[in-house]
Amino acid sequence: MADRPDELRPITALFADISGSTGLGERLAPDEVKALIGECVTRMSRAVEEYGGTVQAYQGDGICAYFGVPVAHEDDPERAALAGLRIVELMTAYAREAEEAWGVTDLSVRVGVNSGRAGVGVVGSGDPQVVALGDATNVAARLESQAAPGTIAVGEETARRLEERFVLESLGDLTVKGRAEPVHAWRLLGPQLVAEAPTGRPLIGRDAELRRLGDALARLESGQGQVVLLVGEAGLGKSRLLEELEGRADGRITWLEGHCRSFGARSPF
Repeated sequence: MADRPDELRPITALFADISGSTGLGERLAPDEVKALIGECVTRMSRAVEEYGGTVQAYQGDGICAYFGVPVAHEDDPERAALAGLRIVELMTAYAREAEEAWGVTDLSVRVGVNSGRAGVGVVGSGDPQVVALGDATNVAARLESQAAPGTIAVGEETARRLEERFVLESLGDLTVKGRAEPVHAWRLLGPQLVAEAPTGRPLIGRDAELRRLGDALARLESGQGQVVLLVGEAGLGKSRLLEELEGRADGRITWLEGHCRSFGARSPF
């Protein structure tokens, strides 16, 4: 790991911590505090790992996690969003258990998610670790600290990547520590039951690809079944090409669409 070169890469950072844990030491014995908070952190960590994220650090009653480090995925912002929603769900259920077991009534969680470019590299000597540093991770931490208990605050880049598949509510401009300019934030409410229709975006420099897709569409209409495999690196415009093809096929064929998520690949079925 020590020989791993530093790099600049896009990542999505997730910060989560327990709200209402400060006063637990006055009401509970130390071993009870450890058991309660330890279970919270364990459940949050499992939610992150469920969606392919990596817990980089444990911060007392919270975690710092990365999506995109050490392995990048095309849908890292979506994975982080789903992990955040899962964390809130798990902590809401555990809060009820904590109330029954210890009489704790104000246990909740706050989550902050932000995407952007970060400097990724190894730090430390005895036990070196891969970390992501930069404005993207700093803003994620600040969003978490300003999120209302039981909610998820996401930054502008994350919101842009999520807007077609998730329900977002604007929180307006937030003043965050360590930043001269305010940060526009959104509250993540949940996945869309029906994805929004994509907004028109210009398609440039894809004439050859469109001709091939158009030929396949014409042969399909003539009764010849076709299989087209569209592959490419993240961000090259595969989804935009499919949007264009769907628009050209509108009313002429039946268009069926499905989505297969890459996380959870270790689970059968």
